Amino acid sequence: MGTAILNKELKTITNRFGTFEASTDKTITLPHGIIGLPDYKRFCLINVPNVQIKHEYLKAFKLLQCLDAQEIAFLMLPLAIPTPWILEDDIMGMLHHLAIPAKQALILLVTSIQRQNTGKLAFAVNVKAPIVLDSIKATGVQYVLTSPEYLTNLVL
Repeated sequence: MGTAILNKELKTITNRFGTFEASTDKTITLPHGIIGLPDYKRFCLINVPNVQIKHEYLKAFKLLQCLDAQEIAFLMLPLAIPTPWILEDDIMGMLHHLAIPAKQALILLVTSIQRQNTGKLAFAVNVKAPIVLDSIKATGVQYVLTSPEYLTNLVL
């Protein structure tokens, strides 16, 4: 196991989501990293590990796991196109700017779990800066939408 860069190797990861294996043969490169973490560029997108029956709702999410620093992982909500959260014109403009055909684009929203005033947990997503992946080229970028209507902390 370990930190090998060779294809088709499994890397054992231990972080706040538990211990699981991630395949390096599905490495996604984010050439500019993620906002605030520009030095981390190699990731994989996997199902959320260790989902228990009482947390079945987590199956709607993915985990964007850094392959170079196991403590860096993001809960992600994949978006279907069209989506009610981002105007279709903005999605198409973003994809055009990034030169990613819509058929091979995967748009992900960074998700956080927050405790509300009621004590209940709620999910919030960053609609302002989605991560856009090209599923064929296995590359991506975090794209900041300029419209002030998009929130960095939209509670679902």
